[in-house]
Amino acid sequence: MEKVAVAEAIHASTNAPVNYFDAPATLLDPPNRYWDGGITGLNNPLVAAVVEAVTAGQNPRDIVALSLGTGTVALPLAEPGEPQSVFTRPRVDQSLVQDLRKLATSVLDDPPDTATFIAHVMTGGLDGAPPATISRVVRMSPLISPVGVPGHWNAPKGVSPDQFQFLVDLDMDAVQPGQVAAISSFAGLWLADGTPNQPIRMDCDTLCCEIGYASYREAEAAWRILQKNSETT
Repeated sequence: MEKVAVAEAIHASTNAPVNYFDAPATLLDPPNRYWDGGITGLNNPLVAAVVEAVTAGQNPRDIVALSLGTGTVALPLAEPGEPQSVFTRPRVDQSLVQDLRKLATSVLDDPPDTATFIAHVMTGGLDGAPPATISRVVRMSPLISPVGVPGHWNAPKGVSPDQFQFLVDLDMDAVQPGQVAAISSFAGLWLADGTPNQPIRMDCDTLCCEIGYASYREAEAAWRILQKNSETT
């Protein structure tokens, strides 16, 4: 089995094309070249991990998985006639230029209901999951999204509209002190259940959690149950 340094693994797995890097990451020993996993739809590597475990002979219902994210943005589509808002996505006319722009940046996105939902289904879903849990998969990741109901959205408590907009507009290469401070502050609110946790699957119109855990503490409690259950079986 090939051995690589942690720094090399990070370099190889975060080398996103198009907007950020114009050449693959190169490792010298062994000599290989790598692009970010988003190229193959594996921005979230959970599905690949579950598939590898099943291929190695692991019973899918014996698999438990904790999926950790670094934050994602979820904005509902604006209601017809609704004024432009920082809390919604505007309705835009379709065009070739718009479609190409979405296609070029699609590998950078991590939809809430893709990798973790597939892994949830592959490991048996709710069927047979330990009591007080709803899946063998737990997703923990800050969700930058408004709170409220369609047509009446607001920023989470403790976040101003300007701060919310700043977080929404942050790119994945945020390194400036002000950017890092904003991320740290939002993560602190998330850990205190002041902002939503990313579900396994949610309603894109209402942003309601359909599968998974709506808060960090709910997700943490579920993971502790899964850990304890796996240690005793």
